[in-house]
Amino acid sequence: MAGEDEQRQKSLIEYLLWATAVLSAFNCIIRPDYNIIFSLLFLYVVISQNLDNVGYKNLCYMTVFLLIVDLLWVITLGWIWSEDPPTYNQNWESFRSMHHIVIFLSIVEIIFKAGLVYFLFQLSADDDARQKLDDFKSSMKQRLNRRA
Repeated sequence: MAGEDEQRQKSLIEYLLWATAVLSAFNCIIRPDYNIIFSLLFLYVVISQNLDNVGYKNLCYMTVFLLIVDLLWVITLGWIWSEDPPTYNQNWESFRSMHHIVIFLSIVEIIFKAGLVYFLFQLSADDDARQKLDDFKSSMKQRLNRRA
C-alpha cells in the first residue's frame, strides 16, 4: 500500500514538472524564464535517479527557493506589467495582452510548484515519520469504526 502511494506521488511529481516546463516554454515568449531549465533538470533527476529521502528533501529545498523567486517576480514585475505607463506608449500597449497572459501563467506555475513542494516534502519524510503517520491513520480508522 505504501509503495503504491509513493509511486503515485512520484507520478504526480513528474506530471507537475512537465506542466511547469510547458508553461515556462510559453512564458519564454515574452520573458526569459529559468523555470523550464530547472523543471527539465528536476524531471531528469526524478526519472533517472533512484532518490532517497535526502534527494527528495534537496529537491524540495530547491523548489521552495524557486517558488520564492517566482513570488518575488509576480509581486514586482507582475505589478509593473499590470499598471499603465506614466505616459502613453504604443509599444507598451501592444504587449499588454501578452503581459497579462505571462502573469497568469506565472501564477499557475506558482500553484503547481506549491503542489510539487507538498509531494516532495511527503517523499522526503524519513521512515520513522511515515510509520508514525501510518500508525496515527490506522488508530483513527479503528476509533471511527468502533463508533460506527
